[in-house]
Parts: sequence; C-alpha cells; structure tokens
Amino acid sequence: MVFIAEGYHYTRDVKKYLLRLGIFAIISHFAYCFAFGLDFVPFRSGVFNQTSVMYPLFVAVLVLWLQDTEIKGMSNTIKNILIFILIWTAFPADWSCIAVLAIIGIHRNRGNLNKQTLIMMLWVLLYAAISFFFVNKTYGIVSLFAFLVYPLMKQYNGERGKAGWLKWFFYIYYPAHLVIIGILRIMMYGDVSILF
Repeated sequence: MVFIAEGYHYTRDVKKYLLRLGIFAIISHFAYCFAFGLDFVPFRSGVFNQTSVMYPLFVAVLVLWLQDTEIKGMSNTIKNILIFILIWTAFPADWSCIAVLAIIGIHRNRGNLNKQTLIMMLWVLLYAAISFFFVNKTYGIVSLFAFLVYPLMKQYNGERGKAGWLKWFFYIYYPAHLVIIGILRIMMYGDVSILF
C-alpha cells in the first residue's frame, strides 16, 4: 500500500500508471480466480474476495488522481460522489475498499512514517476484524501479518528507487504466483474452490 502511494507520487505519467495497473488488475483477476477456484464472473460465488487486490490498488491511484486534479466542468460535489462510488467498487475485492482508504491515508501523510504506519495499521486492524467475524477467522488472523511490513517501511528513505526493472518484476510476480497457487490447488485438492 505504501509503495502504491509512493508510485503515484513519483510517476511521470499518472495515465500510464493507471493503464498499467488496470491491465494487471484484469490479468490478476483471472489468475486470482484460478488460484482459489473461483468463478471468473464475479458475484456468482458470493460478495467477498471476488477479484484480486490489484483492483483496489488501481482504484486507489484513480482516486488520488481525481483528488489532485481539477476537471473542467466537474464540481467538487460530483467529484466527491464519484470518489465515494469508486471506493465502494473495491468492496468485493481482496482487501476490499480498506486498501483504497489505507492508500489515501498513507498518501496524505507522505513524509511522516509514524502517521503513515498508524493509519495503515488501523485500516489493517479493521480489515482483520471484519474478516475474522464475517468471512473467515483464520483469514482475519493472517491479515494481521501485514503489520510485518513496518520494518521494511522504516528502511525506506522516501526516494525513488533506481532499479526500474523491479516494477516489472512485481507486476509479473503477482499474477504468476497466483497461477502457481492454482496449479498446486488442483494437484492437492482437485478443481474445487478453496477460498472460504
């Protein structure tokens, strides 16, 4: 979440960043569904975890861009309604709209690691509690392990990295590891859903 906010801050072209995230959100949707044995068509199997976390990451950048951009002919009221709707479209995804709200909070507190961490942890705690009580107790507990990112965040110096190839590694790694999980799922359990 931190690095999406940082990516937004440092990108030279927000539209290209959004296009990349959008394309990988689509690719990752199919990889996510394959990984966990979900129907590729959302909402056939429920409301929770219908697509990957890449969709909320895409929505978060879109919301940040909308907040920072003056759009000719669009009032602040209309813009805020659009932002509200966009945030809620992430509800059925992995990490839900919590990911979007955490990224917005992280972005607003850029340069203040303690505030960024506190905001992220509060959203993670809320997500874990909701998951624990309404989705799956184990998943709720496992979600708390997102707190382990703090030492990594503490090492980050706030500067843009020099290894440009790394962004492509993470874009490719995410759907690729889901495909591997899907193959293991089929080998171990057969072609059945294993997500809650």
